[in-house]
Amino acid sequence: MNYNINDAGSKRGCADRSELESVAPCPVNPFGPAPGAVAATPPGPYPVNRFIPASAVVAAVLSVLPETPAVAAPAIAPPAVEMTVVIPPLPPPDPDSWLPGLTLDERHREHLKLSWLSDETIDASGIKSASGVQLAALGFNSKDGPAMVIPYPNKSLVRHYRIRPDSDRPFQDSAKYRTRAGDTNALYIPLSAWDVTDDPSAQLLVIEGEKKTLAAMQAGYVAVGVPGVYGWMSDGAPIKDLDEFKWRDRPVVICFDSDVWTNSDVQEALRRLVRELEGREADVRVVLLPEGEEGAKVGVDDYLLANGPDDFKRLVDAALPLADAALAFIKPGMSPNRLQMALDFVNRCISSYPAIRDEYMARLGQAMEAAGYGKQSKRTLSAGITRAMKSIARLESSGGKGDCPENTAAEFLAGECTNESGTLTLRLLDGQLYIYEPNSVYREISEDELKLDIVRWLQANKSQVTTHLATNVAMNVCAMCELPAGTPIPSWINNDSSKNNDWLAFQGGLVQMHTAIQGRPQFENHTPAFLTTAKLPFHFMQNAVCPMWERFLAETFDGDPAQVSRLQEWFGAHLDLDLRLEKFAMFVGEGSNGKSVVLRVLAALLGAENIVSIPLDKLGERFQPGRLRGKTANIVSDLEDTDKAAEGLLKMLVSQEEISGEHKNQTPFTFVSKARHTFSTNAFPRFRDRSNGLWRRLLLFVFSNVVPEDRQNIRLADEIVERELPGIFNWALAGAKRMQENGRFSES
Repeated sequence: MNYNINDAGSKRGCADRSELESVAPCPVNPFGPAPGAVAATPPGPYPVNRFIPASAVVAAVLSVLPETPAVAAPAIAPPAVEMTVVIPPLPPPDPDSWLPGLTLDERHREHLKLSWLSDETIDASGIKSASGVQLAALGFNSKDGPAMVIPYPNKSLVRHYRIRPDSDRPFQDSAKYRTRAGDTNALYIPLSAWDVTDDPSAQLLVIEGEKKTLAAMQAGYVAVGVPGVYGWMSDGAPIKDLDEFKWRDRPVVICFDSDVWTNSDVQEALRRLVRELEGREADVRVVLLPEGEEGAKVGVDDYLLANGPDDFKRLVDAALPLADAALAFIKPGMSPNRLQMALDFVNRCISSYPAIRDEYMARLGQAMEAAGYGKQSKRTLSAGITRAMKSIARLESSGGKGDCPENTAAEFLAGECTNESGTLTLRLLDGQLYIYEPNSVYREISEDELKLDIVRWLQANKSQVTTHLATNVAMNVCAMCELPAGTPIPSWINNDSSKNNDWLAFQGGLVQMHTAIQGRPQFENHTPAFLTTAKLPFHFMQNAVCPMWERFLAETFDGDPAQVSRLQEWFGAHLDLDLRLEKFAMFVGEGSNGKSVVLRVLAALLGAENIVSIPLDKLGERFQPGRLRGKTANIVSDLEDTDKAAEGLLKMLVSQEEISGEHKNQTPFTFVSKARHTFSTNAFPRFRDRSNGLWRRLLLFVFSNVVPEDRQNIRLADEIVERELPGIFNWALAGAKRMQENGRFSES
């Protein structure tokens, strides 16, 4: 006889639940029921089988039947009777029972608190910590341990898990969330959301990620979470979890992270989710979270932590329909590629609503004109809508989010070129690519290097890789990470105008120069939000001194303090590149006079990556000026010929005028070079310019004190560099301060 033990239905004929629970304590059995056991299905839409011995079922049934006099068994067995035993609703949930044997480590609790979660919310979530062995017991890879385990509740039971490993993955600053092999996407539905699945009058927030969902719930909202912007889909179709809710006329607010402003993949996921829920007749609106400082990605938890629930409520109350929200993407001052990306999204949103297409097309034209992009013709606007409709058709025909180059490029950037705070680590500026080295600065890379990285990534993540796909993905990647033309190096590449660009990168972080010069240095951690290719090869040490260096200079300039002061100010000029000096330096003197030591110390102080060496007679060649971009100094020893000097260009450079630059096989660009120019020569220079235009810009240092051979130390420069660079930096800071106070170099 088979018994179907089911929680649903009438309580008629039921034993007390405790009797059944007392004989049915066994956990989920992945291999099916044991012989003589009966499958029991708990309440809710996600069955998790429990197995109860048949003898226990019979005992429970007999315990509620009326007593009858004993009678002899009939000679012929009665016909089989199908019996249904119904278990009443489950008791209140106990999150500690969802992952028995696991606890939450204090370090994981502190991590969760960074997402604005209280101890009460954390405990109610049932999130626990697990070692590799414990993860393996749950069906995960043991190599992912230790990790946080996030249970997905189904009222009182658990139907799904995700984990957040502690370990980092290659090319990323943070670990990915992971699911068990074979598991499909699921909605993260906290218990409060399960209570309103059948109540369409209850507002529902759709949030990106579990921690952010819990933060919204703590702020007083009923919320569900998607594990990634496309986590509401699986194999190109909406997941079944969406069917748990009655959507008709339900007020829904979608609040994705702030990278929706810059990530076309997130934008398309938002548009598709809105249209999916509107297709289920929900009243859907969108909240656009503002970006954080330095362009950092902001989630619901970040916003609540920084601004509190009242501010977040104002955002939710002001949520807009999709087409209205999309118009906010048109902002002043966008680069051509960024503007085109925004227009593509706006047009896709507008084309999703045929009934209001003409009205919103006109509003888009008004937004473009108001943002300073000029009046748009109706023909131009219509062409954009047509392209958007074709784009939608292509995306939807590919299934899911598709593998079109635009989405694939966004996926590549999100996985390989984005740090934990959501800041891009790959930038394109005037045709040159720059990649950010973790805890350091940017370095130049070629387009071929980028394409090779993309091909490797495609081979690891996509089923089919073609040269055409790789090339198109690379083009889209470049468009998505392009900076406005003429962006200076160094500079903060965000919308924070309160930060000046006078920061220098040291081994340990960033230091603001004008505060350091005043003796009150401000510090920042290394960040990809600061675009610089220059890093000084030592740590900033505010109290360091340089007695060996000072003794050497006193001997070199024969005790002339004015010469030493001018050299100190020239060194300091390299630390304050915003100071317009209109000067270049010329070191003149025969050999064995300390000239080469000074040059080597200056070069070591600034770092090899921060300097170039372009002689005066080469300065005017086609690709040479572009090498000065982002550099601190042009240092040339043993200058031979000044007769062929590019004197006009030199005057423009030292006056920090805008000049043209070009890299081989790339588009020319304009920029302002802030590099200081130092030249060394054995004889006084000769210039064709007989006016005062060039000579007044010359800062002359005469090295006349020849050191006898028996007193020469061929390792002197190395010894000074090895021992005293931080002190020499402070010595140069004092020179920069004196320059700022006097407004000119000391007389000599």
